[in-house]
Amino acid sequence: MSLPGWGGNADNTTGEFSLGLRGHLIRNGKIAEPVGEMNVTGSLKELFGNLVALGNDPWPYSSLRAPSMMFEGVSFSGA
Repeated sequence: MSLPGWGGNADNTTGEFSLGLRGHLIRNGKIAEPVGEMNVTGSLKELFGNLVALGNDPWPYSSLRAPSMMFEGVSFSGA
């Protein structure tokens, strides 16, 4: 997924989170169709354990300057 979403929340004690996203599907290693208004929920530890790639494209409209991230084995809802 490539663009920041619509906010979310995380439990600092358990690591459980819920986050609204928008971005693009990646199919056969190429950017595919855009998808908006998705949600991803789960454990931050498991999510970042499935991180497979980081982009070199920090989002310029935020003080966090976070790049695109690609994860495997993550289920999204609402797509």
